[in-house]
Amino acid sequence: MISSALRVKTPPELEPVDVSLAKRHLRVDTDEDDDLISLMIVSARAMVEQWTGRALITQTLVWTFSDDWCGSLSYNLPRSPAQEINAVSHIGDGGPTDIPAGGYVTYLDSEPARIVFTSVPVAGTQSAQVEFIAGYGDTKDDVPAPLIQAILMVVGYTYEHRGDEADTTSLAMRVGAYLAAYGLTFFGV
Repeated sequence: MISSALRVKTPPELEPVDVSLAKRHLRVDTDEDDDLISLMIVSARAMVEQWTGRALITQTLVWTFSDDWCGSLSYNLPRSPAQEINAVSHIGDGGPTDIPAGGYVTYLDSEPARIVFTSVPVAGTQSAQVEFIAGYGDTKDDVPAPLIQAILMVVGYTYEHRGDEADTTSLAMRVGAYLAAYGLTFFGV
């Protein structure tokens, strides 16, 4: 049984949607809610990334997972598009141990990106950690337009329904059409 956790080590330097674009989408003419709208943009980007399995703007992620190493040694990275692998380590009873580049092969152009270990680090349940960089690029112009539109829809829905009981099922259905072409299908891990 595989368990895993993903955390952001270095967040994107900017958001794929800026406050001025969000305000135009919302038809807001004042600056009174700029801080609120900015927070909604960050949350909407995180939702879109979670729903699609994609990192929109370049960011560094750390993925830690445990496995019994008795099955496949191939694992799908939890975010695409992957740009590069920074570090891979095995976490055993003695603490983390770096796995040299020859101990694994990466397929960063795959959808989703994959890492394949060339040998089992140690028999039994063990953990591994992969630090990698993912994202379409460093600017909002690198992000596909349907994903930008999905962020704007989430911001619009959140802004309109702030303080209400939100119907996230309805939100997911509305945004789903924009995300359908970008969602990753994971087989196995």
